[in-house]
Amino acid sequence: MRKVSLVTALVLVTAMAGSAMAAPTVEIVKVKDKSLTASFSSAMDGSCGSGTAISSVDVHWDSSLIKSDGVTTMQSALLVAIQYINLCTGDNLNMSGFVTDVNGLVATDLASGHIGATVPVTTEPDPDTGEFKSGSVTVNLNFAATGSASTIRDRSHSRDGGVITISNFMVSARPAIATGSVSAVLPLAAGPTVVPMVNGPSLSAQIGKDANGSITIIRHHQ
Repeated sequence: MRKVSLVTALVLVTAMAGSAMAAPTVEIVKVKDKSLTASFSSAMDGSCGSGTAISSVDVHWDSSLIKSDGVTTMQSALLVAIQYINLCTGDNLNMSGFVTDVNGLVATDLASGHIGATVPVTTEPDPDTGEFKSGSVTVNLNFAATGSASTIRDRSHSRDGGVITISNFMVSARPAIATGSVSAVLPLAAGPTVVPMVNGPSLSAQIGKDANGSITIIRHHQ
């Protein structure tokens, strides 16, 4: 599964807040303060054998986003993206979602952090019917730094469907490991089911602060 990036998170947050228009719209989001990111990949036992249920989880939390669209607002945001494949039942789901105003904790020296929240998630709408499936993901993760801090510069340009993003920001960050629990209520073929999504520490994680910069989002509406 494609790793969740700050750009992706901001695209989702701003796209959900906007209204449909015929002409392209341009939005600028300023990035500030603290962040926590983590990626997991797990193989678990399914009904037909060991390791037959596979999951991936990406988590990204930002403490402060400032959206400038005539009215400036500031809020935190938590984005979660998951993939779940069960080789026994044939279930194969890619889902993502976000919530705002999520309280996370980051130590001043970036040595540790914590996030906990329940996030509603959905699949992408069916291109023919517009229908989508929905569920929820509950995150409770602790972060511990594993290395020293460094300054990261992100300058990128990407296109995803009808959305173009141009990012230009800097962040001071420490590599980390994330542990804890991530569980989901998923719309499986058998019906809504509680599924554990991780069974070990993160593959990668990061604790950041002093993010500063902006992301320009250009949306082409149909």
